[in-house]
Amino acid sequence: MIEPTRSAGAGVRVVATSARDLEGAARAGQFSEELLARLAVIEIRVPSLRERREDILPLARRFVVAFTLGDELPPALTARAERALLAYAWPGNVRELRNAMQRAVIVSQGAVLDLDALPPKLSAGG
Repeated sequence: MIEPTRSAGAGVRVVATSARDLEGAARAGQFSEELLARLAVIEIRVPSLRERREDILPLARRFVVAFTLGDELPPALTARAERALLAYAWPGNVRELRNAMQRAVIVSQGAVLDLDALPPKLSAGG
């Protein structure tokens, strides 16, 4: 039997992310200061996708490969599709890009992925 005063380690690590300003929320009493202190052991800032535009096309291509089924060759992005991807602001960040590329792979026809396969808000200029 385990005694109630004895501590047992769990060997757990927590990785958490938030788009909110947690320090400000803690100061305003909207987030636990104790929890923030426990989570902030190592803080890694990952800039939004709109701050690292050079990652848009490599990520888009990676998602196209990931969503291509079976033995099919992944469709290639046309120059028009690439321009639309680069011109869009990506308010939903990488998750929005992932969803857009999943949709594009599903609706695309043939060996190329053109502007018409992208969500309408991208092909309309964002």
